Amino acid sequence: MLSHPQRVKKYTQMYELGVIVRDHAMQDYHAFLTNLGEAKTLSQLVEEVLARKKQCQILDLGCGNGQALMDLKTQFGKRVHVTGIDLLPCTSKLDEFIQGDAIEWEWPRHQDLILCFRAAHEMGNVSKFLTKILANLTQGGKAFAWIRTKEIINGKVRYLGEITIEEEAFLKKLSAFTSYGGAKLQCKPMEGMLNGTKQFGFALIVEKPL
Repeated sequence: MLSHPQRVKKYTQMYELGVIVRDHAMQDYHAFLTNLGEAKTLSQLVEEVLARKKQCQILDLGCGNGQALMDLKTQFGKRVHVTGIDLLPCTSKLDEFIQGDAIEWEWPRHQDLILCFRAAHEMGNVSKFLTKILANLTQGGKAFAWIRTKEIINGKVRYLGEITIEEEAFLKKLSAFTSYGGAKLQCKPMEGMLNGTKQFGFALIVEKPL
């Protein structure tokens, strides 16, 4: 297991080298939500929040260059407040940006939507990840995360990022629950092909009651 500084250095180097894609527009996020089993687009989820309050607070973990968040700003203007967290600097002018390790840094509170489509497996510590989601979602808030766990290459299993067999076991236990920490929970195992490689993971959706 890598130490915290080693893990940050590892992924920072991968991003800087372009090994990991950092650019995703809002239509990509719509597709991510569909793959997680969510019927609404990201825009529709924002509109749902704005139907009951003046501003929607959105947090994107592993935001990359923040293009999806900027697309939301273009569409909704000041009715959305967008915050991104990423290991590398963000070139977009978000309302708030935190450069650092999302699993270690403090998140802004009272978020209506928390998104993590690409970076959860790099953080590891799924239990802490879920605890932070529950602590920072506002009442009626929703979180959506795609947690990649492993892939199979030539018949051999390789765990991805900082995910371990213990982390996978925790996610499997979660998949049997419909609520957790006072919130609605969906933790659905998924599998599919990516660049010719079979990958496995979990679609995580958390919703706090109003």
